[in-house]
Amino acid sequence: MKFESKIESLLLNIDKEKIEEVIDNLLSNAFKFTPPNGNITMLLDQERSEFTANAVITISDNGIGIPEEKLVNIFDRFYQADSSSTKQYEGTGLGLAIVKEIVELHGGTITVNSKINTGTSFSIYLPVEETEIETAFSEIEEIKASEKNKNEENKSLILIVEDNHDVRSFIKENLDEKYRIEEATNGEEGISKAIEKIPDLIITDVMMPKVNGFELCNKLKNDHRTSHIPIVILTAKADEEDKIDGLQIGADEFLAKPFSSRELEIRVGNLVHIRQLLREKYKEISVIKSEDIKANPIDKDFLDKVFGLIKNHIEDQQFSVQKLADNMAMSVSQLNRKLNALINQSAGKLIRSTKLDYAAKLLEKNAGNITEIGYRIGFSDLPSFTNSFKEKFGISPSEYLKSRKENL
Repeated sequence: MKFESKIESLLLNIDKEKIEEVIDNLLSNAFKFTPPNGNITMLLDQERSEFTANAVITISDNGIGIPEEKLVNIFDRFYQADSSSTKQYEGTGLGLAIVKEIVELHGGTITVNSKINTGTSFSIYLPVEETEIETAFSEIEEIKASEKNKNEENKSLILIVEDNHDVRSFIKENLDEKYRIEEATNGEEGISKAIEKIPDLIITDVMMPKVNGFELCNKLKNDHRTSHIPIVILTAKADEEDKIDGLQIGADEFLAKPFSSRELEIRVGNLVHIRQLLREKYKEISVIKSEDIKANPIDKDFLDKVFGLIKNHIEDQQFSVQKLADNMAMSVSQLNRKLNALINQSAGKLIRSTKLDYAAKLLEKNAGNITEIGYRIGFSDLPSFTNSFKEKFGISPSEYLKSRKENL
């Protein structure tokens, strides 16, 4: 037996258990009347005309078949296609009559074709309005696209900078199942893409036209937009001097050519995992302080500047993510990717979190009533301030005030 489908998916308004009963009955008969080594096929398809559309379920076998003169009564209750003493076709009984009734209750029809010693085929037609079919397919495609995009977005982004097409393809083929991939064919293009995309990891060759791998690494490790990104350098001669040179400019890993796909996966996976662990460290922290964050000097300076700008504009209602990005000489997407890589927070979340921390301190100092403090840090109404405060601290501003007074 085999199952075939000419459509990827289809939504129908049916009683699932009853249609299952119909299919079970037809399959049972097919097995009963098909000799050993015979073939049974169940096919799912659809047919459309100008005004109607049907889902079509066809169950076929190459069994003993039913005489043509008997087919007209095959769906009658208790009808048996063979009244002889051998009862070669015995077994339909109530089954096919009930099958027909269930199909018709769904607004459908059932047909049968059969030929002696050739086989039998039952086809069930279940109607669906054309608009429902189009809507169903549209919704399914939208859901699939959304899930695909969501899954893709959750993957780490890797930039491959390699002028050799074959090497670049080899790396991509081994990594594109687990990661999103961007490619650059030379060092100059690699630097440009790294700054634009802010990838989670960069793989670069040493020997490349325009800008070599060491120059690329040095440039990116000294740029506050890209200084946090792990860099794997590919080299044909992984001697001690090369490694020392690379490490001095900030390279995180070396891979000597030729390398195996397994070694590539492990080294890349380890570096990505380390970055993820660093991000997760800040996920549950209510108050993030720049002095508590372990980072290289350039990233530390970057975070100090971000935190400083937010604190200097803590009561500025017009201070936005865009203004923060402008002050950091970055686009909003670059800023968000950088902050997410370092502390697992977007710029918007960090601004709001810092403002709420400030609001909590103002409440402790009785620096105004709840509405005044909410407005002071940029909230235009009390409900939105209360909801944001409760989301961060687990209690409302009034409950926070009460708990503080009780602890005094």
